[in-house]
Amino acid sequence: PVLPGPVTAPVRVGRLVTTPAGVTALVVAGSGRSRRLYLATSDDDTATWTVSAPFATSGAVVASSVDPTGGMVVVLDTGGHRTAATVAPGAPWTTLPGLPAGTSIVADGPGAVFSALIPSGSTVTVDVLSGGSWIRNQLLAVPIQYGSTGAGGGGST
Repeated sequence: PVLPGPVTAPVRVGRLVTTPAGVTALVVAGSGRSRRLYLATSDDDTATWTVSAPFATSGAVVASSVDPTGGMVVVLDTGGHRTAATVAPGAPWTTLPGLPAGTSIVADGPGAVFSALIPSGSTVTVDVLSGGSWIRNQLLAVPIQYGSTGAGGGGST
C-alpha cells in the first residue's frame, strides 16, 4: 500500500493478518519522535489497499490485536509506561484511557468492548473498559508446571 504524506524511514510491517474482512497490516514508519503507525486494509474482492491517517507516537509497539473487521488495537511502550490506541478501517485512530499496570495486550471484543489482559505468575487478570475506566472483570488461574522446560531433558536416571 502507498502511505499518505511524507514518510520517514525505516518502514516495516509490524503485523500482517488475514481476517474475514480481508487482509490487515500494521505499518510502522520512522523511529523515535518521528514514528507513525498506519492501518492498511485490503478486501478479498478487489485487492485494493485502504490506508488510515498516520498515528504519531514515540512509543514502541509491544503488542497488537486484530478484530474480525480488520480493526486493530496497538499497545505501546513509551519509556516504561504503556498506552494503547485503536483504529477501525475507514476511521481515525483513538487513544484508550491509561492502561492498568502490567497490561500485556488489549483485545477488542464484540460491541467495541476492550479487555486488558494482565498476567502475573500463574494468573491472568482481565479488566474491561467501561465508561472511560478499566473495571476488574475476571481473574483466571493458569496452570503452569513449574520446573519443567518442556524440552524433554529434565528427567533423572
